[in-house]
Amino acid sequence: LARPAGVTSLVVDLAGPPVIPRLRTGDMFSVEGFLYRVISTSPGGAVNIEPPLRRPLAAGVALQTDPPHFYGRFATDDEGRRVREYLKWGEQVTVNFVEAFDR
Repeated sequence: LARPAGVTSLVVDLAGPPVIPRLRTGDMFSVEGFLYRVISTSPGGAVNIEPPLRRPLAAGVALQTDPPHFYGRFATDDEGRRVREYLKWGEQVTVNFVEAFDR
């Protein structure tokens, strides 16, 4: 089922190659480098997502789930410098990204 940009509900084909485990609330996936989160599911493969689709979605397109891939950049210019410094000392690091829309 093809979907136009802006929709927030998809039907995932569970008859095709199996998605194991099935998509659950909180799961993330990507399509064409855009990241989405499942906010609710229902029997039969219907899922509600956020944010709305950024581009039309063709029928049969594969969802990247493990791991999802997206285009992004560090939230600030200093983010990368801090990460490098912490990693040098073997410390755990939290990194903030912003999804890139200028493609």
